[in-house]
Amino acid sequence: MAFFEQRFPEGISEGAMGGPVWSTGVGMVQSGRRVTNRNWSMPLHRYDVSHALKKGSSRETLKAFFYVTAGRADGFRYKDWNDYEVTQSTGSLSVISGSDYQMNRVYTAFARTFTRTIQKPVTGTVTVYRTRAAVTSVISPSINYTTGIVTVSGHVGGDTYSWAGQFDVPVAFVNDEAMFRVIATGEMKSAWPQIALEEIRL
Repeated sequence: MAFFEQRFPEGISEGAMGGPVWSTGVGMVQSGRRVTNRNWSMPLHRYDVSHALKKGSSRETLKAFFYVTAGRADGFRYKDWNDYEVTQSTGSLSVISGSDYQMNRVYTAFARTFTRTIQKPVTGTVTVYRTRAAVTSVISPSINYTTGIVTVSGHVGGDTYSWAGQFDVPVAFVNDEAMFRVIATGEMKSAWPQIALEEIRL
């Protein structure tokens, strides 16, 4: 599978539906108590972009995108308009090894936190912070925008890191078929009733 660092057209994705999907097994024990088993450690995000009529350049852009990715064969970036920004308080960096750190997005509720790995930060939007001895400052580390790995220098024991910026979701088309339907020939309006995208693990 190839992965293209290009983003799915924003003018088409804006207004789409979608979000995280978990896989949970649910059962009942003899007492009637509900028991659950979480099958995935991370959710997969799914999106339905078949919300609008496409005409002119938008239709041509969408068709070209589908041809270039060979349907569901290859992946690409997608901007989730419902969740694409990280603040300093929700962007963490976790150590991988040595001076390499992985970007994360942290969600907090009910005194619990969930950490989501971010692999596709958006170039030009990221600011990285270092907190040393209770003093926070902006630093300029090396950022790999294709993996979300940050390489810092001059690390001192006790240093912690955070980040702010935007990110994309790596996705692919769910289907290999593009079934366009002509709505109005006068303005060449057409619809693609089932534009489904699904997050892919890289």
